[in-house]
Amino acid sequence: ANKNITFRVVTDSKTEDIPFSKNKLLQITGNLISNAIKFTPLNGQVTVQLSIVISRTKKLSIKVTDTGSGMDQDTIHQILYGEQESTEGTSGEKGYGFGLMLVKHLIIKLNGSLNIESEPNKGTTFSIELPIV
Repeated sequence: ANKNITFRVVTDSKTEDIPFSKNKLLQITGNLISNAIKFTPLNGQVTVQLSIVISRTKKLSIKVTDTGSGMDQDTIHQILYGEQESTEGTSGEKGYGFGLMLVKHLIIKLNGSLNIESEPNKGTTFSIELPIV
């Protein structure tokens, strides 16, 4: 509210009855949403999309997209390989530096995948796919 960020959650009706650990899902999405808000400037947007992807297997797709400060490829690499330290948000918000590490750990533990698309000053999208068993 302090940053007047538009926050949207878009769900697919198929996601309503999926058998998934609520705690793990909340930890993953909560950390990603928190980071998206942290790095989105005043009057920006954060969107969360939950859907089911069916290919050879059934997967829960989570996308958290923001209109924030974005990242360069080096920073993305550091996040994916656990080398990134916490940085200040767009309004000076502090972090502890373990949110994305926890997200990565949970995704690996759940046999999922993580992809990050971002450009400096153009926002970021974290895309996660988790198998549904």
